[in-house]
Amino acid sequence: MQTNTKVEASDSAPAVSVQGLTVAYGEKEVLHGVDLSVGKGEIYAVVGASGSGKSTFLSTILGLYASDEKILSGDISIFGTQTNALQDKSRWEFRRDHLGYVPQDPMTNLNPSMRVGKQIEDALLAGGQVSRKEARRATITLMSEVGIDDPERRMHQFPHEFSGGMCQRILIAIAISRNPALIIADEPTSALDVTVQKTILDHMVSLVKNRGITLLFITHNLGLAAERADHIGVMHDGRIIESGTAEQIVLHPQQEYTKRLISSDVALSHGSQGERTLTKPDDMQPALFVDDVSKLFTMGSFHKQEILASNHISFTVPKGTTTALVGESGSGKTTLARMILGLEQPSSGRIIVDGNLVDAGDREAMKVMRTYLQPVFQNPYASLDPSYTVMDLIQEPLNIVGEGSAEERSNRVLTLLDYVDLPHAFAHRRPDQLSGGQRQRIAIARALAIHPKMLILDEAVSALDVLVQNQILSLLRKLQQEFGYTYLLITHDLGVARYFCDNVVVLYKGTVQEQGSIETVFNDPQSEYTKKLLNAIPHANFR
Repeated sequence: MQTNTKVEASDSAPAVSVQGLTVAYGEKEVLHGVDLSVGKGEIYAVVGASGSGKSTFLSTILGLYASDEKILSGDISIFGTQTNALQDKSRWEFRRDHLGYVPQDPMTNLNPSMRVGKQIEDALLAGGQVSRKEARRATITLMSEVGIDDPERRMHQFPHEFSGGMCQRILIAIAISRNPALIIADEPTSALDVTVQKTILDHMVSLVKNRGITLLFITHNLGLAAERADHIGVMHDGRIIESGTAEQIVLHPQQEYTKRLISSDVALSHGSQGERTLTKPDDMQPALFVDDVSKLFTMGSFHKQEILASNHISFTVPKGTTTALVGESGSGKTTLARMILGLEQPSSGRIIVDGNLVDAGDREAMKVMRTYLQPVFQNPYASLDPSYTVMDLIQEPLNIVGEGSAEERSNRVLTLLDYVDLPHAFAHRRPDQLSGGQRQRIAIARALAIHPKMLILDEAVSALDVLVQNQILSLLRKLQQEFGYTYLLITHDLGVARYFCDNVVVLYKGTVQEQGSIETVFNDPQSEYTKKLLNAIPHANFR
């Protein structure tokens, strides 16, 4: 029988207590006897690879059950209330009054037809305790706190007018809007550059320390977890295999899997460049030449406003090398990538790919250019057709260019699945049956399908845990050494840039702040903005 009695939190109980939680999707068991306890005011991080069960664990704690999800055994208590025993309405009220939630993917968790300010206002108004005018003032404050400039204007924009990182900030603003006692976050900063990541996490930590709020988050970034969390639980194959203080986990790991995570994270975030042998092309013609490129956008129907997204940008990418394009979200990285791919036309300047002018208006020339240049986009949730199988998705570029027989194309797909470390059985799955990291690996395999000479990697490994990042970057490096591929890596992860790239271009508000070799820029930065980026890289204080 459903009750309408409001459920109150207990002052004496731990923030979160999970005991013996076993969960299945249909007949498949995905969580196996998970135990976890989070004290009030504590920051607890759950770390593990994609597909390890982290997101299922958090969604189950939240009571956001999938249609075929079953709790086979175990209890979930939040502030002393056994939430998995509540009826739907009581569980919703409890979640509204006590919890804030930051989901993983901003592009699929914001209403595309509603202005972002209205979405924050609705969260503030949900409890009926503030007026519309008060909610509007609070919305402006929240947007400013999470790092969005000019909130009075931008609150009237729609999600598609924001970058992925900006949309993630809106979700964080919604989560903290009602001052929850517990914030549960699923990869809350994976889409953000390091400077904004630091700002957001500083804000969350300030809430925890000053207001007694508890933060439970999952991440594949062990460095971030070690720096921010009081306690860490390592999840592998649906089990918490190891838990302890951040210092215990990082300095004295007990499990081999944990040791592998730490080793991979150190290689990416704190180590020097990885070893590689660069291809020496016979000719000196660069793979990419960006020559004094600017892009001006006009926004608004009645009160038009011009925004300079790219401001006289110039750089060269030699063949067989890797260049990183780094900068915070909104700095113009993705706009520049779209112009290189011919998806946007520059307002001025020119872009030369392998000696040929990129002209978005010349369809035949663009067809030829796209056999040379292929993208891996930032968001696999949006870039992969949900109605296609993995076989269809990877095979589609081969079908378009007419490469090989049907059997050869199918075999090529299986080879590419091997490259990105996915089993052949995945060929028959659809994107909604894969984790975020697995989807990104499919996107990379699809880009490699027609043997391009250059890849534009738009945050191509940002959704992956450090173990898979290492695998993917090693794969890309091997291909570069064997075939002379060229990469332009767009990233907010400076650890990945240092580990993987030869050269770097630093962008800020559409302007090049600094460029040069990785060694020169990272070891002797000249720009204050570059220094700020480097200082924001997560690192544990006890290292």
